[in-house]
Amino acid sequence: MPAWLSIFARFCSCGRRGPAVYPAAQENAPVTLLLLGLDGSGKSTVLERLRKEKLKESIAPTWGFVAVTLKPPSPKLPPVRVFDVGGHDRIRGIWANYYAETHGIVFVVDGTDVARFAEARKVLHAAFDDARAAGKPLLLLINKRDKQGYQGRAATLAALGVRDVAGTAPTAKPSSSTDLAAHVFEISATHAAQNGQAIDAGLQIGFHHFLQQIGYDRAALDPRIAADTAAQRKAYEVELEQRRSRISVMREEKEKEKVAAAAAQDPDTAKTGMVGEGAHGGKAPHASS
Repeated sequence: MPAWLSIFARFCSCGRRGPAVYPAAQENAPVTLLLLGLDGSGKSTVLERLRKEKLKESIAPTWGFVAVTLKPPSPKLPPVRVFDVGGHDRIRGIWANYYAETHGIVFVVDGTDVARFAEARKVLHAAFDDARAAGKPLLLLINKRDKQGYQGRAATLAALGVRDVAGTAPTAKPSSSTDLAAHVFEISATHAAQNGQAIDAGLQIGFHHFLQQIGYDRAALDPRIAADTAAQRKAYEVELEQRRSRISVMREEKEKEKVAAAAAQDPDTAKTGMVGEGAHGGKAPHASS
């Protein structure tokens, strides 16, 4: 059993706010998480570690998306479905397709890549500016803490403007390092595996707290997700119908152009409205000798 799932099995009985209770209707409904980050941030490696897969020497960048379901150890706990969506700038346009159905967003940032902090900030803020994602739980994983040039928690949070996205916890002291409403953990997705550990401690604890938060918030999240996905589905159906209508009009226009072009060559076509080899639909008879 993956280590993080063992902790997940116990999260119902821990935490300062008491147990995270799942009503009967929610017990088997999956928790859906959206895994985002720039290309090269290490998010696909994070997912591999959560799956407790053997660490690969090289993990190809995600193009499109990968959907993975992590099974909990107890039938009373919901499965966890993770959408790992590609982080390259040419694929980020599809991120918004997944905001409606997610319970929370996991954002991975490379803590050594200072040159791309501004880019990471831009896409993080763009995600939470979308009404379907705004206010949902955020788990920020600052990756590569074992690497040269790692900037640390404070510098990364400031560069990404996380406080502007997640705000502050209402009961926390402003001077506290944990006053952010978001869950922030420094991790090394590869270091633990290289040292024989099943999973990085920061990643394990981070997911534990994040899933616990979603358990507390789920009574509010589920109705919102249902409404947002229904609205998104309706908008898609309207767009699909409009697209079909446009295609139909285009075909009619092309057919008219074809008839007009043929009429210019064959006057009989203008009378019949048919494009063919002659007005009678066949070849013109040869003149008798």
